[in-house]
Amino acid sequence: RDDTNQQIISNAESGDITSAQELLTKMHADAISQNDSDQFADIDSYTAIMNGLIDQQTQLISSIGEEMNEIASDLNATMPNRLSSESNEKGTAKVMTLAEMANDLLIQMEDISGVSDRYSSMRGNVAYELRNANILPTSHHYDLAITAFV
Repeated sequence: RDDTNQQIISNAESGDITSAQELLTKMHADAISQNDSDQFADIDSYTAIMNGLIDQQTQLISSIGEEMNEIASDLNATMPNRLSSESNEKGTAKVMTLAEMANDLLIQMEDISGVSDRYSSMRGNVAYELRNANILPTSHHYDLAITAFV
């Protein structure tokens, strides 16, 4: 378990959020199938993934801003404006997807820690009867989720 948590953190910090999330999902599934709340990923793993999502979002927003500046000056545009607009639309959609992913992680942390079960109960999911209070979100996690949508 500790090795997997370290791998999640390492992957997230290196920017490989997909692999980090796959490991987190596997740990989550294992905890439920083994009915063992200690098998959930630790709070540091969740924090690393959320930080990684925000980092990716920040980089993407910066890239979109740079391209918008190129379009505005039209002196150094690297592609026709139509293609730039399509690229920026896809980038904006990805920014929102990253925000939603961060929010989903926060909700999962709330459900597992027991601070809130309103989402799982609305879905009729009884898997969250397993609780681990060590995954209780902090103000940092709430700040990340809010920042993702700002």
